[in-house]
Amino acid sequence: MFPLIFIISILIYGLLVFYVGWSIYKGFRLYKLKWIKYVYMLVLAFISISFIIGRFSEGFIIIQAIGNYWLALFCILLLTLPVVHLVMLLLRLTKLNRNKVKNFATVAMTIITIVCFAFGIYNAYSTKVTTYNMSISKNGPTDIKAVLITDTHFGYLSGLGHAKRMVESVNKLKPDYIFMSGDIIDDDLSIVREKGIFSELANLDSVYGTYAVLGNHDRDIEGIEHIITSLENANITVLYDEVILDTNGLYLVGRKDLSEGERLSAEYLLRDLDQSKPIIVLDHQPAELIALSEQGADLTLSGHTHHGQIFPGNLLTERLFPNDYGLKEFNTMQSVVSSGYGFWGPPMRIGSQSEIIVLNLKFHD
Repeated sequence: MFPLIFIISILIYGLLVFYVGWSIYKGFRLYKLKWIKYVYMLVLAFISISFIIGRFSEGFIIIQAIGNYWLALFCILLLTLPVVHLVMLLLRLTKLNRNKVKNFATVAMTIITIVCFAFGIYNAYSTKVTTYNMSISKNGPTDIKAVLITDTHFGYLSGLGHAKRMVESVNKLKPDYIFMSGDIIDDDLSIVREKGIFSELANLDSVYGTYAVLGNHDRDIEGIEHIITSLENANITVLYDEVILDTNGLYLVGRKDLSEGERLSAEYLLRDLDQSKPIIVLDHQPAELIALSEQGADLTLSGHTHHGQIFPGNLLTERLFPNDYGLKEFNTMQSVVSSGYGFWGPPMRIGSQSEIIVLNLKFHD
């Protein structure tokens, strides 16, 4: 089944690349430029597979960068080209000169693409702070300030500079707790080590510590245990299907990611907990929220969805997850899902923005 899905996906991708490539070829009249049109075809062929080569190979940093930026450009063109072609088709029904219409469309398309490309990269690397004021009807500290970071995807394009900006932003908030809800690295532990990102994460400062779970991209050929060790050496406590009762009387529950297949159920993890105490659950994917609410969880903190990252991706995530972004209640449980601090694949966000979440939590009977 998988080979068939893979082949179909490649065929669809190839057809979309042909559509984009042919549109550029015709729009800029490259067919009139002797040898340049052949160079264009070779370059297009290379960059269209660079993303695939980069994802399945190690050490090809330049190819990975080219592939990710190509994917960003590709997404924009797939969003805008059909609209431009539809407008051109309608304009052909008028008495306007066809060549002038075509020239106008090419210029407009170029400007729109450049603007969207710049705007998308800005949204990926600039960060907003979203604040939620929340109340939990259980005994606990009078109030605490927690910061949620998720989906940093540290690696080739989300590097040390991005990590430093994150640490600086988080520390300025002076949090009591820092929570990290997975996808901390982007499938390659070695590059994160080489860039010194773990040393930078060790500078995260909070009153009661930093707690993390792993996500579906926290993987490496060295094994998950090496990622956990690297994070714990950076003073980050990893909860890997574990529960702790901290000094403030808060239960902190961290789940293995859903992609691992074998993980403890919500019922098993929460079965022996004192339900009079606040229960905060870190779970990378917001996929089992109803089950957690039924087992007495008070607050779940997740990421994974990126809020679609690039429109219309959010239309898909809205249908895949019971809460794909923001704050939502499930019985007496509150769920918070972040759009994430980083990005996956193309360094671009359209319809979403890199974010850090502040949780002002109040506890009362």
